[in-house]
Amino acid sequence: MGVAAADYNDDGLPDFTVTNMTDDHHAVFRSSANDPSGPTFRAARADMGLPNLGVGDTGWGAAWIDVDLDGDVDLVHANGTLPVTDLQGDREQLRVFENDTNGETGAFSEVTDVLGLEQSGRHLG
Repeated sequence: MGVAAADYNDDGLPDFTVTNMTDDHHAVFRSSANDPSGPTFRAARADMGLPNLGVGDTGWGAAWIDVDLDGDVDLVHANGTLPVTDLQGDREQLRVFENDTNGETGAFSEVTDVLGLEQSGRHLG
């Protein structure tokens, strides 16, 4: 499935996301420098305001990218049903989550419809 790493909360440490199958949540892990042997990671979906991230989606691609050009990375997940048996019917919505954290935890929100991506239709991500 999709895996992507970036420093979404601007603390100088890598964070990452992993997409999963339809019945699983997509995961986001935030790193912490509390361990002297190196960074440790903890689940961050709830802290980001996205406790149900990925419910109903089968994730493939994942990317951290500054979609809104405000200096912090936003989260993008490309989705599509498995196994692919119907090129039209197995398409799923690309999802974009805006990062409004400004160095804090929380404050991500889905902006898929704001960007007009729901109108562009579903795809096999």
